[in-house]
Amino acid sequence: MGIADNGQKVSDGELLQAVQDHPDPVVSNIELADEIPITSTRINQRLTRMESKGLVKSKRFGSGKAWWVPSQPD
Repeated sequence: MGIADNGQKVSDGELLQAVQDHPDPVVSNIELADEIPITSTRINQRLTRMESKGLVKSKRFGSGKAWWVPSQPD
């Protein structure tokens, strides 16, 4: 479980659910930071760790990164 910048706890499961529930097919860490109480930098770190476990996928676009939950985990 992770701790947000304001002291609230946000689990990896809650972060994963926020990615999955986003209305667009992909979401940026900046968009997620508007929805959950964690900075975009911390979201990026946690999603990168989750990507190494095959829970999410990403693609870099310029200086940004798009995240999504694959239909079938790796």
